[in-house]
Amino acid sequence: MTVTLERAEEIIAAWRAGDDPDSPVGPLMPGTYVESEITMTGPGGTGRCGTACSGSRTYMCC
Repeated sequence: MTVTLERAEEIIAAWRAGDDPDSPVGPLMPGTYVESEITMTGPGGTGRCGTACSGSRTYMCC
């Protein structure tokens, strides 16, 4: 299902504003942060940028 950017933002705002424990952003913490924003784990993010740090390249990995 494809949604417009505006609709996607509405959906995300609803997830963030709600207190549904099944929300994909995770449970809300005091101060309206979600657990995944604080810990950078879970469905909200991995805390990694996606580059592999093998040491075989001459640029910095994140």
